[in-house]
Amino acid sequence: MGAVLGSGLTVVEPKLEDLFQVFGRKLKIELNCVKIGTIQAIDYTTMTASVQVVFQQQLRSGAYQNVPVLTDCPVVTPQGGGYSLQFPIEVGDTALVLFADRNIDNWYTAGGVMPPADGRLHALSDAIAIVGLNALASPLSPAPSSSEARLIDKAGTTKVGLSGGKITIQNAGGSLLTTLNNLVTALNTLNAAIAAMTSASITAGTPQAAAAANATAIAAVTTALGALLY
Repeated sequence: MGAVLGSGLTVVEPKLEDLFQVFGRKLKIELNCVKIGTIQAIDYTTMTASVQVVFQQQLRSGAYQNVPVLTDCPVVTPQGGGYSLQFPIEVGDTALVLFADRNIDNWYTAGGVMPPADGRLHALSDAIAIVGLNALASPLSPAPSSSEARLIDKAGTTKVGLSGGKITIQNAGGSLLTTLNNLVTALNTLNAAIAAMTSASITAGTPQAAAAANATAIAAVTTALGALLY
């Protein structure tokens, strides 16, 4: 039951359920889990980035302002077993930003298993960036293929591809397969010239026999290229 103030206003005692809802919403607002950000700067020596969160925060006045730029964010590099897949990162690239449960400073400095430096939780200071996220307004270019795995530049002209058990390597000047096929053609032309050679100083039949063996070897190379490259 509410109490009546001198002004005639009634003070209603809040329900426990309402208090839990308010507390829960406040907790969710202040808890940093996952955000989206854009790269502002990248340090390749430490492999850390400065990231601007794209979601603005609302002040009590109702106005909005940018979240402070996140600095020294470790950037995830796909790796394992002593190998890594490394990409150049540009200012403006979009990243998925994760916030560690605990302070990552000690781990980041020395690695290994150890107590956190302090008791902070889900702090903006403990952000980790995974670069490679696209909004509908800025789709991935070139568009992904449904039949080819590839490492490709944004112009779509230089790539290493894998499809149907074969690989391709190419750039704006052409593909490795085309280059090797051209080489095979040149060898065939040379081999034909050898087969046509006649000279009193060369034992009869020797050039022709060598040419036939060369033709067989070149044909085997052509078959191997066809099975390996596209």
